[in-house]
Amino acid sequence: MPNPQIRLEQHPHSSQFSLIATFDQSSFLERAFIEKVICEAARLMAEQIVADKFQEVMAAIDVQAIANLAVAEAAAEISKTLKADIPRRVVEIERTKREVYQRGVFGGVKRIS
Repeated sequence: MPNPQIRLEQHPHSSQFSLIATFDQSSFLERAFIEKVICEAARLMAEQIVADKFQEVMAAIDVQAIANLAVAEAAAEISKTLKADIPRRVVEIERTKREVYQRGVFGGVKRIS
């Protein structure tokens, strides 16, 4: 499947954008092609918006929200690691038998467990 040529252009004197895509007509109806065009268009628009509005975007980001996101990502990694390392069932059980004795007042020894 030929790769489409996609570019995003901003109109002079306005905040409107044009998405220009060049493609082979035979590949236009292929689902994968349409998905690729949409993904590439979204990526180009996001890059342009962030480039134009970077300071506004950074001012709107909540520091507490970023900290919460970092904690959530760390917790997800810990959970994934624990699930991978801990076996689902116990394979071997080791039992030990212990006998406990108590020394009596008059020198005798009594088993208490």
